[in-house]
Amino acid sequence: QKTVSVWYGADRPFLPVLRGHVGAVRTARFSGDGRSALTSSDDGTARAWSVPDGALEYVLDPALEGLPRRPLLGAFLDPAGERVATTDQEGRVLLWDVPIARVQRLVDTVGAAPLAAAVSSHGARLALAPPPGRRRVVG
Repeated sequence: QKTVSVWYGADRPFLPVLRGHVGAVRTARFSGDGRSALTSSDDGTARAWSVPDGALEYVLDPALEGLPRRPLLGAFLDPAGERVATTDQEGRVLLWDVPIARVQRLVDTVGAAPLAAAVSSHGARLALAPPPGRRRVVG
């Protein structure tokens, strides 16, 4: 599936479908305030959407940074909404500066593709959840 549907519950219908990824969508998460959704895809990009109207807010594309696109396993937003960590299936983690949509930091986990990540406020710390039995915090 290359789209995401946002549903408010029984009292409201589905919002417009979020379209734009050209590969299957792997994850979708809400921002802390619930006004944005962040998606990651097999197309190697992460995208942020305005939840009320489904408008595209920004695209995080490694190709624009001179890096190869690899299918993403996830995208994780920091509590302040200023940083996003994307994880790909080959073990690369990119920490993005959201206001300028640029890579701030690259972490190579040497093939241990993280299944999840958490970014502290303002990107000071990055916690990675690689395959079972391995854990890593990057300062």
